[in-house]
Amino acid sequence: MGAQLLMLSMTFVDNMMVGRLGRDTLAGLAIAGGFYSFAQVIMIGVLGAVSPLASQAYGKESFERVGFIARQGFIFTLILSLILAIGLHWAEDLLLLMGQQTDLVPIAGNYLKAMIWAVPFQLSYTMLRQISEATGASMQSMTIGLLAAMLNIPLDYVLIYGKFGFPALGVAGAGYATAAVSALMCFTLVIHMTRHRHFHVLKIWQGGFRPHLPTLLDIVKVGIPLGSAVGAEMTFFVGSTFLMGTIGANELAAHQIALNAASIVFMIPLGLSFAISVRMGQFVGKGDMQAARTVWLAGLVIVTATQSVTALLFLLTPDFIIALYGQTADVALLGRDLLFIAALFQLFDGLQVVGMGALRGLKQGTYAFFAAFSAFWVGGAAVVWWFYVQSPPSPVGIWLGLLTGLLLAAIMHHGRILYISKASRESI
Repeated sequence: MGAQLLMLSMTFVDNMMVGRLGRDTLAGLAIAGGFYSFAQVIMIGVLGAVSPLASQAYGKESFERVGFIARQGFIFTLILSLILAIGLHWAEDLLLLMGQQTDLVPIAGNYLKAMIWAVPFQLSYTMLRQISEATGASMQSMTIGLLAAMLNIPLDYVLIYGKFGFPALGVAGAGYATAAVSALMCFTLVIHMTRHRHFHVLKIWQGGFRPHLPTLLDIVKVGIPLGSAVGAEMTFFVGSTFLMGTIGANELAAHQIALNAASIVFMIPLGLSFAISVRMGQFVGKGDMQAARTVWLAGLVIVTATQSVTALLFLLTPDFIIALYGQTADVALLGRDLLFIAALFQLFDGLQVVGMGALRGLKQGTYAFFAAFSAFWVGGAAVVWWFYVQSPPSPVGIWLGLLTGLLLAAIMHHGRILYISKASRESI
């Protein structure tokens, strides 16, 4: 959880510092962030196959198999990095085709071109982190995340505003700062996993990096449904950002504030979902399904407690949160309404991502995709579209659609786990 919070704290700092350059710059970053998050999270979702494969192998004490999966993961990461970099290169044209405001697209493009340099380091770090956490070693992820978060603040300040002789790069400066920090994180984790004796038994760096087609296909077989499930959720939220972009800059800026704040606290249940996925995968590898079920139930208790706290945070301190972004009174007024709805969907958001983590640990990726697609793109999208076509379109109504999608996803994810649990004493 700490590692996830620290990772997103960098995005939070980016938004705060860029927000002080003006409403349009923040709105442009909102579009860029939506586009990048959509592409990146799908790629990370596909890489999510590494976690259950590695954790189940570790549970079986097939340690060298874990190292082999890591080497194949590196090869797969290079392929995904190339695909994502090409997408970012053509991002401006794609954003214009999506109907985004022409004065905001160049701002978004400047950020996305800078982020091309971050792609291979972010994806490689993500893959190695999954290997590390699959073996029960998670503390270094938080330590490296803390180092990165502390370094990101001065880098943002220098590159965005042009300090100490550096040119003022504006929104692109935030992208270059993220790229530099991502490279540092990746190299630091590589050095740690090379030197620490905990990882020696895995023999990650031995045996060569030759592609092994069956293993790569196994990653694809598990990863594509998982990536598609994450993609169904991400496209739903990114789509809401693009819809806000067609309504107006004030609406988009308010949407970005509420979504960015919600994304930060979302890192708590997201981190928990990774832990649940790893633990359940380890117990499934050992054949201990009852212990895997206990992990799932414990996750439900923890996420209910954490999300209750974050809901209260949004309900009690909306003005403080909005003030961090330095926006106008019109943006702040709408931002308060959206933060109220964000408080309401905290529990559902936490439950659905924890359910996704449990399904990932059970390698139930295909069901997770169909459940996420139905929840977000059938139920949630219907509500979003209804409020969008009103005259004038309702930003608050669009957020009610987001709430609906999260509620349906939570029900469908945990309903599946409960059904499997009851259907067989040998399964969770």
